[in-house]
Amino acid sequence: MYYGNPAAALFQIEHQHSDGTWSTLVPAGTDAHDAAGSDPEREWDRGHVYICTTCEERVRVIGPAPDAAERMQAG
Repeated sequence: MYYGNPAAALFQIEHQHSDGTWSTLVPAGTDAHDAAGSDPEREWDRGHVYICTTCEERVRVIGPAPDAAERMQAG
């Protein structure tokens, strides 16, 4: 079973700059000097943060709310 970042296993995440170019976003906390970044469970309840490799803009990806499946079935 994969316990890391689920989006990283399925997707390459990019964002577009104002000049039209696209850049890859990488998971935050991958810096070897960031000891806290080696604990991925630390912020799972608040989503996953990705940083642009070009401009360092940060994006947070948040999964569905815990009750989202129930709401969809009741829909």
